[in-house]
Amino acid sequence: MSLNRRSIVGAIAVSLALVLAGCSSDDSDGSSDATGAASGASDSGEMRTVTDYEDNEVEIVDTPETVVPLHFAGVQALLDLGLTPAAMPSNWERGLLTDEQYEKVKDLPEIGGGGGVDVEQIAQLDPDLILVPNMIEADVVDQLREVAPSYIYMHGGEDRGDWDGRVGQIADALNRTDEAEEKARELEERQAELAEKHADIVSDIRVSMFGAWDAGEFSANGSGSMIGKIITPVGVQFADGVEDATRDADGYEQTLSTERIGSTFGDSDVIFYSVLLDGSVDGDTDGIMEMDAFKALDAARDDHVFGLGKSTIAGYTDANYALDSLDEVLTQLAGED
Repeated sequence: MSLNRRSIVGAIAVSLALVLAGCSSDDSDGSSDATGAASGASDSGEMRTVTDYEDNEVEIVDTPETVVPLHFAGVQALLDLGLTPAAMPSNWERGLLTDEQYEKVKDLPEIGGGGGVDVEQIAQLDPDLILVPNMIEADVVDQLREVAPSYIYMHGGEDRGDWDGRVGQIADALNRTDEAEEKARELEERQAELAEKHADIVSDIRVSMFGAWDAGEFSANGSGSMIGKIITPVGVQFADGVEDATRDADGYEQTLSTERIGSTFGDSDVIFYSVLLDGSVDGDTDGIMEMDAFKALDAARDDHVFGLGKSTIAGYTDANYALDSLDEVLTQLAGED
């Protein structure tokens, strides 16, 4: 992506606070509109109470239909669970979506600009629910709750690698847990199928995974990362170098200086890199692969560097794309023996 994902989340918090500060200075009519939006959601059907990631009890209409996600992770989760969002967060890219998904969201309003969120615009949508990543400051969330029920889900922190748990949280808020469980079963069946198909080749190789979004650094992903938790059930084993570099990081996802390329990837037989759903290279990842230090790696010299999928998994669409890519790569590697 053109912006570092962590930077985008931080920008959301800062810009959202600024927008809300403007809202708080409006006259009483503006305040009534925001409160009315929250009340309107309560009047739209039977209510249920769910507990969000931060243990807040959130009263939500039984089957929310007008849902506003503040981050793209919420967008893909909604689409995977059969619901089109009411709006799109800013800074999303075409390559983050399949063709079918793109057709559903291409004309939706964007709730903000430059990494921010326009709370007044959200209020005008009269949402049943706002999906809030856990990186937003508490006082900002309090003001969002004046607009509509706001459910905090896991996005960052020590549980960052638990991408399917995040989708499960969103499914709970939407009252669509059956759909999420079916997606999980299908993924597990696919993983088991590939584990049996590629048992011989995965026992012989050690892999690593990375992406890059800012100059002079890259993000390494180990076995406990989002992408790691998708491919390790197939039997894929991560190399010691990338495991050592990521083990102590949230979600086995560590940003490192390019000076660490050799120590991180030197013992990898295969290196995967982050690509979007249209196959395009994610962010500045190709710049890392053009560096002499990267080209000197055994995996690079052996032409064993492959695009796999997004290193940060938003939902089951991303997960299945990665498994399809893994199947192709392992089939190719097995044919080389």
